[in-house]
Amino acid sequence: MVLTDYEKTQIGTAIADEIKNNLLYVAFGTGNTAPTPGDTALVAEVVRIAKAETTETADTVTVSGYLDTTAGNGNTIAEIGTFKESTAGTVRTRHVLETPIAKTSSKEYWVDISIKRTITEEV
Repeated sequence: MVLTDYEKTQIGTAIADEIKNNLLYVAFGTGNTAPTPGDTALVAEVVRIAKAETTETADTVTVSGYLDTTAGNGNTIAEIGTFKESTAGTVRTRHVLETPIAKTSSKEYWVDISIKRTITEEV
């Protein structure tokens, strides 16, 4: 079987649309346990913000969030996740930072979560 270029484009578009429509919020937490495919939440969420933007290239969709000087202060940010919902809901992606961030009102951060869409063929 061979996937035609047209079908690969259609699948890639569907994946990109799924990401753009379901990764609407970026959350920050203090948990530092390794992420697993079975994760349903951040370990210890402290703040959730609406995504700032979504950008797309030929093979990657990037969701960006902006943690301003007023959010998350007094916490050591160690994990980042994405959600569809503004509160509660199931985490869609989760990442633990190699170097946690001591968040204060003098610090602001942009975070980019990039998801590469790759289509492979197997028979």
